[in-house]
Amino acid sequence: MDGGDAAIPSFYDLDSITGMEELLRRHGHNPQIKAYIQSKMCRYYAIVGDFEKGANLAIEMGDALSKRFPGAYIIMPDTFARGLCLYAMARRTNKAMYKKHAQKAHKVIGKWLKAGNPNVGHYEKLLKAEAAALCGSLDIAEGWYQSSIILASRSGFVNDAALANERYGEFLLQNRNNQSEAVFKFEEACKLYAEWGANRKVVELRKKLDSLWEPPTAIVLPDTS
Repeated sequence: MDGGDAAIPSFYDLDSITGMEELLRRHGHNPQIKAYIQSKMCRYYAIVGDFEKGANLAIEMGDALSKRFPGAYIIMPDTFARGLCLYAMARRTNKAMYKKHAQKAHKVIGKWLKAGNPNVGHYEKLLKAEAAALCGSLDIAEGWYQSSIILASRSGFVNDAALANERYGEFLLQNRNNQSEAVFKFEEACKLYAEWGANRKVVELRKKLDSLWEPPTAIVLPDTS
């Protein structure tokens, strides 16, 4: 979600949210610092899958980051994270407020893409997948998930490729009832998260994988006596 920034993964350790909340308490009076920390928190929530907190924070902060840091690179992953959290909650709750704000963030990324921004194509495709899934267009959603994974991987956005695989896995599990293919996508996400250095995320995702594997059925041999 932060492109090739190799220093980012440690920030997304699953315990780091406590530190971010403390920083917000101490420095939240400064509008620039507040916008930056909230942006980091929203991106954290997108990665760990706490979409409700991420979506509610996205609504609260709006486009504060772009107003405080016009032209900064971090505006792109911030807008994407907000859109992803909002779409995820729109799909979960069917609430109009989440859908409205998701579409707003999505529209911004679409404008960047049309303007020739080479770093947001995989964002656009993943948000299109989420939007299609929200509307029940499952075949279309599946195509966009696949396209997002391919583009993120080819462009070197390892972390985003991991997230796209994870979201595709959730889609396959929830909307397609395809557990075997979902497991494959989660495995791919684990590999990519590990490559990125987000080891705690890998641990959490593997717990989910373990819960999907059914214990082997005992084989009962016929009595031949």
